[in-house]
Amino acid sequence: MCAWKYKRIMPKIAIAKLKLMEPKEIIDLAGMSLHHISSILEKTPYEAEISKIGTKELSANSLEDALLQNFIKTCEELMELSPKHIRLLLSTFLMKFEANCVKAILRAKQADLDVDEAMKYIMPVGRLGEARCRKTLEISEKVADVVESLSDMEYGSVLEKAFAVYEEEEIFYLLEIALDRHVYSKIWRAIGKLGGLDKKIARTVIGLEIDSANVKTILRCKAMEIRNYQIRRYLIPVSEVFGEKELEEVIRESDIQSFINSLVRLARNAMVRDYQYIFTE
Repeated sequence: MCAWKYKRIMPKIAIAKLKLMEPKEIIDLAGMSLHHISSILEKTPYEAEISKIGTKELSANSLEDALLQNFIKTCEELMELSPKHIRLLLSTFLMKFEANCVKAILRAKQADLDVDEAMKYIMPVGRLGEARCRKTLEISEKVADVVESLSDMEYGSVLEKAFAVYEEEEIFYLLEIALDRHVYSKIWRAIGKLGGLDKKIARTVIGLEIDSANVKTILRCKAMEIRNYQIRRYLIPVSEVFGEKELEEVIRESDIQSFINSLVRLARNAMVRDYQYIFTE
């Protein structure tokens, strides 16, 4: 990692960090009413997003959306000042939020919510702005229609490939997994274009996120009594800690306690303390 590559972006990050809330200030928000929390956040870097929430619309969901919108805006600002491959990684990373938006639309249609009710749980982002999300909900009577309405985006083709299995097995979660696999695979490929310490740091951070996603997938699939050979299709075997071989091993465990014990042992063998701490706890 060469410091000169980041000479434009580091001053902006340093200033932005100084404006962030202190941990104690965040902890003090616990137990406060939403209106009190909102009034305090309006005096922070989140002011622009929080101020757009009307009093009648104030809710835990709207506050969370405002904070996420601020995070996305910050990433987009950093992208403009970043070197080429970092820009690619950040832009690919932001696809997670688009995928989450697609998931929310799918869930709303699965639950047969009306458009206005559904929009309360959807955070429009990127190429999926509010108008696009609303239109997709309006023209879609069922989940299959949502897949068709997204045919002009890569998420449409991803869902189309997963839809046959979803219909056969009647497991809605499989559509969400398909989106996660697509996005995380693209993020991992973007990391591969980095070099040196940049790549090492990115793989450590994103690798932990992918491993967490895999663990959650295995736990949910086990709870739904999905067979082992089927679970393998839904995993993202790219991590340097829990790769394909390691995931194959833990999938075979018959109960949750044995599963967790195997994760701890594998983490210990790989000498990764973060993983040991997480799974031991």
